[in-house]
Amino acid sequence: VCRSGASTLSELQALGKPSILIPSPYVTENHQFHNAMALVNKGAAVLIEDKDLNGETLGKEIEKFMEDKALLETVGENARKMAVTDASQRICSIVTGLIKK
Repeated sequence: VCRSGASTLSELQALGKPSILIPSPYVTENHQFHNAMALVNKGAAVLIEDKDLNGETLGKEIEKFMEDKALLETVGENARKMAVTDASQRICSIVTGLIKK
């Protein structure tokens, strides 16, 4: 259960962790919502908007995961599939390519 800043989502993806995302509504251009939707649309997370957050809505989402281990594993695996774990190599390759030009 967490907000949905880019660094947080990258870590969840790299570790293949299922998550319940609650985007902060107080960020520029609602970017955390859009970050979260990238995962939600791939079945890699669940979203609860801040305006809808209360003990009941959070509890229901947690219960879904706790009662369905297959769902928990699937959501985590979907998150892992989205991970970019070779970013440093990609950046080095681009920089090296620019230097050679």
